[in-house]
Amino acid sequence: MLDRVKATDGAAHILLLDDDEGLRTLACRILMRAGHRVSAVAEAESARAIVLHDRPDLLLLDYQLGSLETGLEFFRRLAREAAPIPAILLTGFADESRVIEALRAGVADVVPKTGAYLDYLPEAVSRVLEQTRLRQALAQAELLRAREEERERLLASAQAAQQAAEEANRAKDRFLAMLSHELRTPLSPVLATARMLERFADLSDPVRDDIRLIRRNIELEARLIDDLLDLTRVSNGKLLLALEVVDVHEALSEVLQMFREEIDAKRQRVDFELGAEHHHVRADRARLQQMLWNLVRNAAKFTQEGGAIILRTRNAVRENVVETLEIEVEDNGIGIDPLRLPSLFTAFEQGSATISQQYGGLGLGLAITRALSDAHGGSVMAFSEGADKGARFTLVLPVTGARSVTAERSERPTPPAERPLEVLLVEDHEDTADVMARLLEAYGHTVTTAGLLADALEAIERQRFDLVISDLGLPDGSGLDFVRAFRTRSAAPAVALTGYGMDDDVRRCIEAGFSVHLTKPVSIQQLERVLNDAASLPVAGPGAGLA
Repeated sequence: MLDRVKATDGAAHILLLDDDEGLRTLACRILMRAGHRVSAVAEAESARAIVLHDRPDLLLLDYQLGSLETGLEFFRRLAREAAPIPAILLTGFADESRVIEALRAGVADVVPKTGAYLDYLPEAVSRVLEQTRLRQALAQAELLRAREEERERLLASAQAAQQAAEEANRAKDRFLAMLSHELRTPLSPVLATARMLERFADLSDPVRDDIRLIRRNIELEARLIDDLLDLTRVSNGKLLLALEVVDVHEALSEVLQMFREEIDAKRQRVDFELGAEHHHVRADRARLQQMLWNLVRNAAKFTQEGGAIILRTRNAVRENVVETLEIEVEDNGIGIDPLRLPSLFTAFEQGSATISQQYGGLGLGLAITRALSDAHGGSVMAFSEGADKGARFTLVLPVTGARSVTAERSERPTPPAERPLEVLLVEDHEDTADVMARLLEAYGHTVTTAGLLADALEAIERQRFDLVISDLGLPDGSGLDFVRAFRTRSAAPAVALTGYGMDDDVRRCIEAGFSVHLTKPVSIQQLERVLNDAASLPVAGPGAGLA
């Protein structure tokens, strides 16, 4: 028999299990008046069905049922089958041991079935419900506290991991800067010596060819170092661009000159199809040359002797407006498997292991070219029909209007004729200092060398210099300290010539007062540009031009 008594909304649901119909009915009425919803049954299985389908908030269990199972045994069975439900045990026995047994089993309270027990039953029910509510609130608070502690622990762990990652990144940058310096420094005197020897007119052709071979391979080694550092800049999001208007046709010509010896040695033919009327872009000049360098070098490298390379430009027009400049480098070389084209611009990919073994290289040039093209708002694509069918690489960049180019060029003064310079060379690496001094003297300039910061400071106290070229790492100080002191005396050009080539190194040099930052080994074109720029300036006394 099941009696369901409804009460007000929000009332507790109480399940009453008592085989005494009269007491069950009275208890239902009393509990209903107290605002509770009551389900009253006489049998344990009926009570179990209610628990499974309409879980109550509280159990009122008569100890002595008209079955083999007592109310306490039923409670224990429910505890094994489902989540515990608070219970009050109603018993007519006054045996203290049974009360203790019930409490140990988990019953919340034991109410003796005395003559007036129905009068204080609502109070017992309210007390147990309130205790249950408080326990649940405490458990919820503990759960929230545990979650907050876990959140704080995870946040602290994430912050620690981020700090560790940032420190690891800084350590990596420091390592790369040091590695760059250590790799570049020995190359500098060798490259300068090769350049100086090439200037000798009385060299035999075989000797001159050998010197050029040395110089080309040193320049290649320097480019590989640059590629590794650029790859790091790209991955760290630290690639910086110094944008200006650049003539792409002029840049192509300059890049081709860099490969002229290699191309001539392989008897390769280079054809120009420069059809673009608008061929100026806003770009970082050095980075643009780097992109073109990578594409032209790939074509020369992977094209056989006697092969052909085509350098092509054209404009893409949309709605009568020139939007982009397309630069194509096409060859009839070994070609590329079309299946490998999608991965071609991934770092350390070279198309296949066979190509890597046969032609060498790290597979960084195209990955860096894509990163640089993206940074310029452009794109780069590769096309090939397969092995031995050549390849075509297309670099697409936004164009800049010719009017702005004309205006920008008109602002550039024409440099006057060169003049001999008084040059201070601050360099502690003896081989580099010796070769650089001889090379500068070969250009007709007077050179004073200093291997220590103290010597350099003494030199600028004694004499006025038209140009200063300084390393950064000195035994007794820093080139940054030197240039700060130099700037208090002179506005003459100061060039940082160092193996430290990371972006932070460049920034620190410029902020300290250097006019230009060059990385070792310096190319002859860079050195000549610095000398010509310095020679184009009027002769000025100490401090001239300083605010």
